[in-house]
Amino acid sequence: MLTQTSMAAMALIFICAPVAADTYSDLNTPDKSGFMWGQVYQRTKTACGTLPQDLEDDYAKAIRLLSESSAEFGPTYQDGLKPSVKKGPPKSAEEMEDMCIKGQSGLRNQVKLARYWFTAKW
Repeated sequence: MLTQTSMAAMALIFICAPVAADTYSDLNTPDKSGFMWGQVYQRTKTACGTLPQDLEDDYAKAIRLLSESSAEFGPTYQDGLKPSVKKGPPKSAEEMEDMCIKGQSGLRNQVKLARYWFTAKW
């Protein structure tokens, strides 16, 4: 029984490894797709209402630099900004505050990545 399970696991790894390798994003290379960048921004902006001006400015600069580096980034970023069609249950004030804090942290991490990728242009 153990050998069958081991063989099945190895077969799954063998089949999935190339797919995972193709979808992995190298942290040394700027993202080509902006979809997740747009989603993080849209969700954070919705949760917070307004963002600190320094974060807005830095994020706008990151998006500009990423859009200049990849023709695909800008259109996919715009797709990510579109509100989700799925509507979940209304969130409490505490949940929205938590989403806002976590979202701002995510945006700041994305800005750090962009600074890393575009050190010379920042």
